[in-house]
Amino acid sequence: MKYLLSTGKTTTQPERYVLDLFRLYLGIMPSDIPGAPNIGFNFNLSDVFKADLPDEVRSRVSDLIRRIQARIKSGLSITLESCELISPNQARIVVGCGEIQGEEIIIEL
Repeated sequence: MKYLLSTGKTTTQPERYVLDLFRLYLGIMPSDIPGAPNIGFNFNLSDVFKADLPDEVRSRVSDLIRRIQARIKSGLSITLESCELISPNQARIVVGCGEIQGEEIIIEL
């Protein structure tokens, strides 16, 4: 089966598709697509203390992983390998899916 990625390319690897979907969710706010309130993710952390940011980012990313895994029924597992703040406005996460490990993603907070 071929999967269409957000880049316009296709892949036969469901792991690549799931990681692309994960990146896509991180870049879209829930209200960005009319009629699709379940797509996207809100990383507004203005009410979180600076000392709590790493744990809050990890918690929200883990929540997104659970949401995506609930939507895909292929049995693929998304894993959060690491999560770190690189500035007050950015976090670096490393995620994997199935056989593909170590995909680095920068999140704007």
